[in-house]
Amino acid sequence: MQMIKSLQIRLTIYLSVFLTIIMVAVCAIYTYITSANISNRNRLEYENNIIYFYSYLYQSDIINFSNISQFTDKGFYVELLSENYAQKYPTASIPDAETIIDRLDITSTSEYWKNYYDAVQQKVPVHSESTFQYEKVEYWISYAVIQNHEKSYTVILLYSTLNEKLEIRRLCMKFSLVCLCATIVLFIISFYFVRKVLIPVKEAYNKQEEFIAVASHELRSPLTVIKASLSAMPNSGSEELEHYKSIANAECSRMTDLINDMLLLANMKINKKKNAFQDCDPSDIIINCYNRFEELVLGKGLKFHVSFPEQPLKHYKLDKDRITQLLVILLDNALSYTESGTITLSAYEEHDRLRLSVSDTGKGIPDSMKKRIFDKFFSADQSHSQNEHYGLGLSIAKEIAALHHAVIEVTDNEGGGSVFTILFP
Repeated sequence: MQMIKSLQIRLTIYLSVFLTIIMVAVCAIYTYITSANISNRNRLEYENNIIYFYSYLYQSDIINFSNISQFTDKGFYVELLSENYAQKYPTASIPDAETIIDRLDITSTSEYWKNYYDAVQQKVPVHSESTFQYEKVEYWISYAVIQNHEKSYTVILLYSTLNEKLEIRRLCMKFSLVCLCATIVLFIISFYFVRKVLIPVKEAYNKQEEFIAVASHELRSPLTVIKASLSAMPNSGSEELEHYKSIANAECSRMTDLINDMLLLANMKINKKKNAFQDCDPSDIIINCYNRFEELVLGKGLKFHVSFPEQPLKHYKLDKDRITQLLVILLDNALSYTESGTITLSAYEEHDRLRLSVSDTGKGIPDSMKKRIFDKFFSADQSHSQNEHYGLGLSIAKEIAALHHAVIEVTDNEGGGSVFTILFP
């Protein structure tokens, strides 16, 4: 069980990591797209604002400084320069705006004076945009030279992307928190999911351990008898020697049968051959089984009946040898557990489906045991008086039925005893 627990923990971790990687990748892509949209939106708003602002100044006869202040509310630092004055409109979002403008010294560049003369001569606004870094923050700066009513002045606009970066950072922190919480939830869900998925594995593991324990016990019993017989042989007379030999030979035969059954059961699915399934008449299988058991059944003083439908049975694609082996197992059980009465072997069709059955008038099987009789090494005879049966026959029969996609149904016989019916699909 320690191995199952270790497997559960490892699978939980692998599943959680896998799902977390997918979730983080999705969140990262979504964050990247959202951040890009935020940047594009801010850039578009910035360009629309400066175009509107320059157009407003160009069309105004008199500059209304109260209207200019609305741009500072949007995070712009505004500075108006003319020959007679310099008016500044600071904003709280850019505390170092004046220092930045002074450092850039826009009016001393050759590009500025070229734009200035173009604006004066053509009497249209000429503006320029650029970006730069200051103390790890990106700034967008734009200036325009405007000629209006024989007056010319320069407008400088400064905009900080710090708020944009803070918004993106808050977005990343939010998604990181979501990923962390989701990882914890995924781990818990994965733990319970893996535990539920491993239930069949645990059951198979428990059955394997039980199988090994019972098989070891069943193999130890004949070995103990053989060892005891061999120990007694040196001091035995001729009659006793033959007796001990017969006991040892009988136990060797029992052990051989047990090992063969175990190997057959273990290799049943591995050795499945598709070409063994051929069209055959179920009646031939029934008649063959009847001939094999007729003498045994009658010799025990029982009646042996065979039942066929009035109309001939259709041919079905079956593994003839396997189905014969299945019926032999059921007939052998019926013969072993029936002391008086009748054993009936039947073949019929129901809703165009083949049905084979073996019924007896034995002591029957309690309802509490019907679900367990197909388990390995389980015997309805708890006293183990039937030493020739190891509890593997019905397990083999179940596997043969499964190879044909059929099931075996166990019901009570009306006259006492049991009815085993093979239901083919």
